[in-house]
Amino acid sequence: IGVCSEYTLVPTPAPTLVPTPATTPAPTSEPTPAATPAPTPSSTPEPTPAPTPVSTLAPKPAPAPTMVTGKVAMSVSDPATFVEDPEMQAAAKASIAEMAGVQESFIDVTLEVVSRRLGGSPRRLSNGTVQVSYTITIPADAEDGAEAIASRAETAISSADAEAVTSVFQHKIADSGRDYTVEVTEVSQPAVVSQPVVVEPAASDMSGGVAERGPVSLLVAGLGLAGAASMARG
Repeated sequence: IGVCSEYTLVPTPAPTLVPTPATTPAPTSEPTPAATPAPTPSSTPEPTPAPTPVSTLAPKPAPAPTMVTGKVAMSVSDPATFVEDPEMQAAAKASIAEMAGVQESFIDVTLEVVSRRLGGSPRRLSNGTVQVSYTITIPADAEDGAEAIASRAETAISSADAEAVTSVFQHKIADSGRDYTVEVTEVSQPAVVSQPVVVEPAASDMSGGVAERGPVSLLVAGLGLAGAASMARG
């Protein structure tokens, strides 16, 4: 049996392609700016105080020594050679030390020819007079006291006669191995001398005031004012 049917073929519609929406990128976040630190206020330095002026004082002088001075005159053979001989200078120091009863280290001597006499030969000098000048310097801190030692030395030398002093010198010269002949003719009276004490000046006034500068500065200032007044009148 034939069945005839008419069919109308309807084309299948093509699928409509829906465009895929483009992906919108997320906005990039801007970096958060770092916080700017507030400036730290600088501390104001405290002013440095000016140094306190120190009064300038002269150093205190050392205690003054006490000295005994004097002279011994003697007739000596070949005096020019005698005074230049180091052994005779040492013998003179030793002789004075024995006479005064003090240490040789305290003593300084000077030997000097004060007169000469010609001998029989015109080329040969005979005896002449030699003067021994001595200074005994006793330190202020000497164990027995400078003034006490000086007083004892003065008394000892004053009480020695020329003959006794000659004997002392002759022994010291013999100990040196020399053959000079000596005879003491005079021993002067020794003198005790105390060194003057230096007076300390007053502390210097940093302000420069005239009233604190002492009498010398006052005198100078007074002379300056007098000179200025004289010039003004002229």
